Amino acid sequence: MDTKHNNSPSTPVSAPEILNSKQGNNTPTPAASVIAYYRLASRDEYVVKMRNTFTVPSIPTDLTQEIVLNLWPGLESGAGGLLKVRLVFDNSKHPNSWFLSTHAFPPSGDSAPVQNGEEYEVPVGTELTGVIELTHVADEAYTYKVYFEGYPEATSCSQTWNLPADKVLQYIEPSGVTNRNQFPQEDAFIIKDILVVTNEGTLTVLNWNSDNSEVVCTTKTVTLPYSAALA
Repeated sequence: MDTKHNNSPSTPVSAPEILNSKQGNNTPTPAASVIAYYRLASRDEYVVKMRNTFTVPSIPTDLTQEIVLNLWPGLESGAGGLLKVRLVFDNSKHPNSWFLSTHAFPPSGDSAPVQNGEEYEVPVGTELTGVIELTHVADEAYTYKVYFEGYPEATSCSQTWNLPADKVLQYIEPSGVTNRNQFPQEDAFIIKDILVVTNEGTLTVLNWNSDNSEVVCTTKTVTLPYSAALA
């Protein structure tokens, strides 16, 4: 049975900054990120693979201003590195299409460059499977590959960290959005068939946390309502 999480833990340190807005003068409040996350309980345990499936939603109907919607599962390390399999709508770059994109950020203080895969347009209704996988370990160096199954190698990217991933993230991350019609017309971004494998085996239970009571989670499915970003 689906469970709503209302325990309101503190927002992860690495969470993208919530957009600020000036109140008064009828200025709409910008939409804020909607997040579900899970951190491994043991310091000796780390993620070796995460696999997620989600469907490309409809195009927002209100495109009168520039908006950016980032929908992404990801992994984070204790040192601040971040890996993302992203589905993006950005009407300044691709006016009538969503596109997939992979990002791999180095840990905090690491001078290594951010790695990005090539952008690739995807039609509405396409089912995507995003994967983040540990491909190599040597001398406290953990190399992760970020990719979408069935898409060109050029759309993937990799990053090497000094600490492995220990946190799983699911996100709606909007920018420039001020009303519901600037989101897809579906009710929510649904990430399903979530698989998380650690160095100790496949996780059979994921006790997700969220700062938003509208987020609904089970071990294998996370539902992030678009309306929650405007609450």
